Amino acid sequence: MKSRIFEMKLSPLLRQFWSALIIYVAIALMTAVLCGISLGWIAACLTLSLFAMVLIIAFLTCQPLLVTGLPQVWRGRPLSEADYQSLDLSLLDSYSEALLALGFQPLQDYTQGTGPVRSMARCFGHPEQCCFAEVGWRGGALQQISHTVFFSILDRGWMLVDLNHSPSRRDSLAYTWRHHREVRRYHPDLLIDGVFHQHLFKRQAMIEDLKVNVLPSISWEIYSEIQQELVRRPTQTLRQKNLLVAMIQATRFEQQPSREWLGAYAPRQ
Repeated sequence: MKSRIFEMKLSPLLRQFWSALIIYVAIALMTAVLCGISLGWIAACLTLSLFAMVLIIAFLTCQPLLVTGLPQVWRGRPLSEADYQSLDLSLLDSYSEALLALGFQPLQDYTQGTGPVRSMARCFGHPEQCCFAEVGWRGGALQQISHTVFFSILDRGWMLVDLNHSPSRRDSLAYTWRHHREVRRYHPDLLIDGVFHQHLFKRQAMIEDLKVNVLPSISWEIYSEIQQELVRRPTQTLRQKNLLVAMIQATRFEQQPSREWLGAYAPRQ
């Protein structure tokens, strides 16, 4: 009978993980049964124990490798005048106008890495509400906005993030290594102004519930520091989390993505 794991619509990484685990367990059981038939059940138990030890060692070995493979440095670089010469930013400009109408001010256009600019983000700061916004853009023959996000930094490591699209399977690993003081919400049915107002409403509730304040500084330098910290966080979280538990959480998320990540935040009832 075909395992339900193979029928699930999972990301390639999770499919490879579960396929390898199922094959390994099947080989272990078949070997143990053969040992039990030919050498007795004591030999079968010893064989299963040996396979279990190898599996545990594999988990302990793979986890540091995953941590090593994660980026440790945020590589955002501001765009230069030469970068704009071949870019059609009409779609990005239309989203920017919506944010400007809400009181945001542009801070910086940036891209990741070096080479020709095929995708970029434009970050904004709201001087009165003390929060950031970012619009992601992908160029090419078919322009598209990859994300629009509002986020505020609060005292004691708290962070509120609101996005205007649905969570996807690509968010599963981000979900498993999320910081316990990051509250993230998705609003696929709201326009930009609606997401912004929801963000301010939720932020005020968190301020009252947690007795915290909003970070008052809004600048490109602060924004860069925040992005650098967000790059480092997955490494810290993954070191503290059991790999099997992380993969189970990621699988459950891909089967039923969550629109609200509350972490350690327990709002008032």
